[in-house]
Amino acid sequence: MVDDGLSVLQYADDTKIFMDNDLERAKNMKLLLCAFEQLLGLKINFHKSELFCNGSAKDNQNEYAQIFGCNVGSFPFTYLGIPMHHRKLMNKDWKHVEERFQKRLSCWRGKMLSVGGRLVLINYVLSSLPMFMMSFLRYLEVF
Repeated sequence: MVDDGLSVLQYADDTKIFMDNDLERAKNMKLLLCAFEQLLGLKINFHKSELFCNGSAKDNQNEYAQIFGCNVGSFPFTYLGIPMHHRKLMNKDWKHVEERFQKRLSCWRGKMLSVGGRLVLINYVLSSLPMFMMSFLRYLEVF
């Protein structure tokens, strides 16, 4: 996080930018992103991008969408398989995460796994996925 209120979260080719409610800074960010395109020859597909506003920024979300040339998204949305929201998530928001666990564990029914195979599956599903999710949520508390 930078002192001026701008935060960036990147994973592979996905970028999440968190900004204060300031239309002038948004215009400057758009210019910076366009300069990025020109310098590196990469193209940002703003038409596939989504803009999420909360708080006082919701009053200006159409202006922000026009500046960036993208659609306005709605909460909750999923990022790296984890539901994101500006408020505390409700149980129903975690439903698809529960479905992911069930999907990973359901292969026990269709296949005869050895004890070692079951152990690997349990370690992956019941420890790795929750650890990833919890570490990600802890990281978001910084923002």
